Amino acid sequence: MLTACLPFSEPLKTTGVWVIGFERNDFFEGPKPPPVQIMWEASTGAELVVDEKIYKWKPKPEIEALQVDLVGRRALCPVGAINPYPIAVEKLQIRRRLGSH
Repeated sequence: MLTACLPFSEPLKTTGVWVIGFERNDFFEGPKPPPVQIMWEASTGAELVVDEKIYKWKPKPEIEALQVDLVGRRALCPVGAINPYPIAVEKLQIRRRLGSH
């Protein structure tokens, strides 16, 4: 849906930590996980838009952090206030679960 109405980048390969859970969807881009306090409490400017065909997230009471590799397209203009530059994911590989909060 988002890619149909907004300009998105060419496909990019990246890695990082995806923090997902109740009212959370933050992507911390980079090869190393962020400090624990930042990972659980901060927003990043990016979220992942993931189709259920790529990853079916099962809602849990806790928030979880996943180290991931992905191929996707980043929004080139802001689309929201909290995480204005989402990445529409085309391929997602979960390397490991870092924990829950």
